[in-house]
Amino acid sequence: LESVDVVLADVVNGSVEDLAASMEGAQVVVCAAGFVPTYIPATDRELSQSIDYEGTCRLIQAARLVPTVQRFILVSSLLTNSPQTSSYKLLNSLGGVLEAKHAAEIFLKQAQDLEYVIIRPGIFADKLQGHLILGEEDEFTGQETDLKNEWGEQMTWQRGEKRCVSPFMAATDVALCATTRRQLAECVVDVISDPTLGNITLEVAATPASRQTR
Repeated sequence: LESVDVVLADVVNGSVEDLAASMEGAQVVVCAAGFVPTYIPATDRELSQSIDYEGTCRLIQAARLVPTVQRFILVSSLLTNSPQTSSYKLLNSLGGVLEAKHAAEIFLKQAQDLEYVIIRPGIFADKLQGHLILGEEDEFTGQETDLKNEWGEQMTWQRGEKRCVSPFMAATDVALCATTRRQLAECVVDVISDPTLGNITLEVAATPASRQTR
């Protein structure tokens, strides 16, 4: 791509100093690191620990060494703070990935000299299922959900009114659907473009709608 400098870095084996050097001149760091499951329990646990936790923490430490870096945006996951739910237990069975991501979230929040935004998407779909909706921390994983769409309008639903191909939770009557990777990428760009967003956790989902959407 034009005007894009590609710098190779290794969050697992690279040093904090090497990672910091790769960020030279950057104002915002976006971390979307995550391991690819092998479905071998011991291997997946090792990978989630080394990438989703230790690798992310190493990247956070590196960002703190770069004077120009103003914000750190961490792409995490829904359910990281909901260990009591069956959905958490199912997803976390993949190498303890939610434990690793939650620990990384805590590490980032404790980096008091670094402004952060944590984005928690749900599962991903290949095909568009609806427009994006944003929630506050733990908003989409409770028993009651007060939702607003991306235009700030209150959303009310009747039981069974909405359906989607791949719902990821059923704790409310609201159909929360998977997002596409493009939707998530556009959400990250929007966050980067909004300097007023700082020290906040956002949950991201999609829901069926009649309006034209991304």
